[in-house]
Amino acid sequence: MLPVSLFDSWKEGFGQVTHRLGVWIEVAYFQVVQWLHSLALTPARIFELMAYTGVSFFVGFLFKKYLRLMVYFAILCFGVLWLLQSFDLIVIDWTKIEQVLHWASNGTVSELWQNYLVLIKKHVVVLVCGVLGFIFGYRMG
Repeated sequence: MLPVSLFDSWKEGFGQVTHRLGVWIEVAYFQVVQWLHSLALTPARIFELMAYTGVSFFVGFLFKKYLRLMVYFAILCFGVLWLLQSFDLIVIDWTKIEQVLHWASNGTVSELWQNYLVLIKKHVVVLVCGVLGFIFGYRMG
């Protein structure tokens, strides 16, 4: 049987350790919550990120399985569009395409990259979810 004074000192030391651990966990929890608030993760935003991850997983999976077929299909689509435009059956609005892709018609390549970097910085969380989903889908495919 342990002497009462030894047991009391052990209990007091254990209490200090658990108190320090509790304070550390509380601080870590507060920092994680603060980080999540800085990301503005609302339920709608979380659903959006899950959707991007799921779609990019599916794209990565299909990319690995059907890459050759997709390349042939893309070449065929561009060829058909080029033929239709050359015979004046359709008109492609290049200014609208430049606006959608954030290209400047008189811009340089460095300006194009700067525009894309701004876009990436603005949507970094979505980009990370998309890239991770694509990588996992590619690995699974």
